Amino acid sequence: MFMHSIEYNYAPRAFANTWTKNSDRNIGHALRNENDFALPTPRIEFFKKIPIYSLPAAWNEAGDIRYHQNRTTSNF
Repeated sequence: MFMHSIEYNYAPRAFANTWTKNSDRNIGHALRNENDFALPTPRIEFFKKIPIYSLPAAWNEAGDIRYHQNRTTSNF
């Protein structure tokens, strides 16, 4: 639910620009996963358990549930 609020811009402002999408990285060509969040390359395996990495990673793997509407997003 938290990453849903990040994706649809109704999270608190403190989380603005915490995670970037692949489409915002200015790579210069189209990506098949441009709607996914960009994940940093972890140096150690423990980093994958920290929320700054694990939340967007779980969101990227969520599948079609990412596009479900709720009361807040139905107004978009």
